[in-house]
Amino acid sequence: MSHAVPAPVLPLTYLERPPYPQAAPAPLLILLHGVGSNERDLFRLAPALDGRFRVLSVRGPLVRAEGSYAWFIPAFTANGIQIDPAELDASRQTLNTFIAAAVRAFAAEPERVYLLGFSQGAIMSLTLALTEPERLAAVVAIAGRIPPEVLPWAGPRLPRVRCATYHHGSHARRCRRVAQRAAR
Repeated sequence: MSHAVPAPVLPLTYLERPPYPQAAPAPLLILLHGVGSNERDLFRLAPALDGRFRVLSVRGPLVRAEGSYAWFIPAFTANGIQIDPAELDASRQTLNTFIAAAVRAFAAEPERVYLLGFSQGAIMSLTLALTEPERLAAVVAIAGRIPPEVLPWAGPRLPRVRCATYHHGSHARRCRRVAQRAAR
């Protein structure tokens, strides 16, 4: 997206769709792509999203190949998909830093930050909903899950973040129920 002034430098690469009409402070809607994709993937949704949001489509920090990024690199083993908790936690912390910096850079209200994630982006969204609920107003998680590696990082109380999960477009559940099932 082109800017009349230089875009703020944030800790992750991103594309921005400013709010229209320009209203300050605008809520932030942060889009998180799936494994092997990049910030351009979900950004194609920006024209269809509510214009009151400042939309930031963020690139995962890990490079898989040219134009291919991830939030963590899954290992496909005989025991199923394995996630390196340290790698996931590093991306979680980087995303937390990005959100805090974006709130400052765009003079956004911290309680009006929304995440929309697909696949790995949904995993990251749900991870933040469990571990940093005070940072988020709501989460939309498409084709994601809460990996068991995340559960030890969650606080003693389940989050009150509004959260909808969509699996193959068929249904939505509140985050609280998703977390309860994942904890079993």
